[in-house]
Amino acid sequence: MQVLLNNLVDNALRYTHKGGRVDLQSTYEQGHPVLRVSDNGPGVEEQYRGRLFDRFFRPDGQQAWGSGLGLSIVRSIADRHNAEIKLGATEVGCGLTVTVLFPNATLEGELNRGNVE
Repeated sequence: MQVLLNNLVDNALRYTHKGGRVDLQSTYEQGHPVLRVSDNGPGVEEQYRGRLFDRFFRPDGQQAWGSGLGLSIVRSIADRHNAEIKLGATEVGCGLTVTVLFPNATLEGELNRGNVE
């Protein structure tokens, strides 16, 4: 989970402009743990968002240094935790928001699996 968060924050910092803003939020929505990372950088056109999870994919015109592996790694980790990832524009219309929605884990379910003592 640390690698997932590190990659999301690194991407947000890397792709926002100098003096830009990166917001982190952890919350519950409809009983699901949620992690959200948003930035106010240039964002990614909707047509390219689905491809951001492809290894080595970088949309044309990217000036920031990178190999295009960060979100691929995030997707792999999220898949291992049965989490869903959503990409979208920020509330102010620029930048990118990455939302990781984790499955609803009840205490009873954790007890039944032996994960809680």
